[in-house]
Amino acid sequence: MYIYWPDYVNSSCRQNHTYFDSSDFMIAAYHFTALFTIPLSIFTFYTIIRVTPEKMKNMKIPLLIAHAWGTNLDLMLTVNMTPLMYYPTASGTPRGLFGALGAPAKWSAYFAQVSIFMAGANFVMLLENRHSQISWIKFKITRLKTRISYFGVNYFSAFFLMLAFYLEGADQMELRKRMYIYWPDYVNSSCRQNHTYFDSSDFMIAAYHFTALFTIPMSIFTFHTIYRVTPEKMKNMKIPLLIAHVWGTNLDLLLSVNFTPVMYYPTASGTPRGLFGALGVPAKWSAYFGQVSVIMFAVNFVMLLENRHSQISWIKFKITRHKTRLVYFAINYFLAFFLMLAFYFEDADQMELRKFVLKRIPCPTIDFYDKNTYVLLKGGELLPFLAITGGLVIMFGQTLFFSMHTVYHLNYVKNANVSESTKALQKRFLRYVALQFSIPWSIVAGPVYYSLYADQNNYYNQAFNNFSMLFMALHGLLSNSCTLFIIKPYREFVKNLITGNSGPNSREMGATTNPAPVSVVWGSTSD
Repeated sequence: MYIYWPDYVNSSCRQNHTYFDSSDFMIAAYHFTALFTIPLSIFTFYTIIRVTPEKMKNMKIPLLIAHAWGTNLDLMLTVNMTPLMYYPTASGTPRGLFGALGAPAKWSAYFAQVSIFMAGANFVMLLENRHSQISWIKFKITRLKTRISYFGVNYFSAFFLMLAFYLEGADQMELRKRMYIYWPDYVNSSCRQNHTYFDSSDFMIAAYHFTALFTIPMSIFTFHTIYRVTPEKMKNMKIPLLIAHVWGTNLDLLLSVNFTPVMYYPTASGTPRGLFGALGVPAKWSAYFGQVSVIMFAVNFVMLLENRHSQISWIKFKITRHKTRLVYFAINYFLAFFLMLAFYFEDADQMELRKFVLKRIPCPTIDFYDKNTYVLLKGGELLPFLAITGGLVIMFGQTLFFSMHTVYHLNYVKNANVSESTKALQKRFLRYVALQFSIPWSIVAGPVYYSLYADQNNYYNQAFNNFSMLFMALHGLLSNSCTLFIIKPYREFVKNLITGNSGPNSREMGATTNPAPVSVVWGSTSD
């Protein structure tokens, strides 16, 4: 698929670059470095301010100035400019905050060069400070005004000398003639749009990774809470909760780290920008596993509803044997993996599919022309339609059966051996399961509905596409929050952890004061 930018110059070569050659790698590496350098810089600044002793007071201000400029240089590299350089030429691309805010690359580069010169000026300042403190040196700067003037000249020189590179308004197109890349397998497009930072894959990668900073630790904490805090009366629920949580965490990791997809609605196409792509995993199978993970979310909801259903002792038609339950959910898991294969049976020509996409989206963002972009469907295929319809019928049918059958027996079936308080308790448990999954599910369903709307109306807006996928990436935060704050033992554990109270033993959190004639699994969630 050849792309033609009218202000670029043709070149007849193409190289197969690796992930380590890409701007994606540089952005991720820069941001990862910033996670350590920024807190360390703040701590160092605090240490200089608070810890510098009286006998070092003459060093305090120079140290602070040098540290401030050093921190500025770090921020320029890791956050503000994040340059991608093309040695041996004196050229580069800014991929950071300055570029996102529209700051000209020319002056971003200028300020970066000044920052490097300032590191030298500050080294001179620290040496002069030591030199001036030697009392038996006669030739030295003694007056403060003289020192200020001396370093004022140094600072002015640092800023002025670099201007020589930027005074001439050189023709960038002429300078780029040796740097235009020609992809011979791209399709001609006569358009070029000025997309914003929010349309770019750079924004998506940064946003996905930022989300992962919260969802990954929270998922680990939630797993620990389920495993360690689940009380005795919830023991039958522990394994289903852990399985559901593992698959939910897998979906989070796929979105924010492993797959990190950039989608091009209204078409069924996308570009993987995550770890799988870096490791060389085909985009086709990354997309397949992503779809399976979404369906597994629904399967796990059915599993939890069935668990509630099986704990109602006066329901006669239910799964009672453990082996039968294993076989039943093994079939569900198999269907989740098998149904999605319908999308991937045919080894379609991706170049032909991309031409179809370009008919619907004449001017996609530059990320679409990445060699790893995968087009799943062109639209109108029968087999995928049957697979999706069949999957929805199977999942929705099971959900309706277990939920409605449980609600019916809790509200309309009388049993003399079951107290009203037990029924009320079971109703509350069912509401908790529904809330625990319906809230995160709405986050997953939102982008799906948007994609259907975009397809129906042939609407393309890459910024909306990006934000819809980020909306889905919030699934982890909501899913973990619902697990931790809806179920009482977990809620009490978190509350005690925050307040510093030891609280009751986790095995005692689920205790109830009203014993019932039947087994109650979620007695722990009573308010």
